[in-house]
Amino acid sequence: MRMVLGAVFGLVGGFFLGMVIDQVIGVIGFLVFDGPIHFRGLPVILAVVGVAAGVFLASRSRAQ
Repeated sequence: MRMVLGAVFGLVGGFFLGMVIDQVIGVIGFLVFDGPIHFRGLPVILAVVGVAAGVFLASRSRAQ
């Protein structure tokens, strides 16, 4: 159960963190280069990384 919750929280948290970072990069790019710059796959990539981190941390806390 902990691993599933860790995966879900990692998925949602990673996706939202990716959206925020993508928007910050877009704003900075707009100010510097006078045009929007986006990494379209960043939320998905960070969601996958978040799932891996959530499962790892849940399995690590279970072993202790």
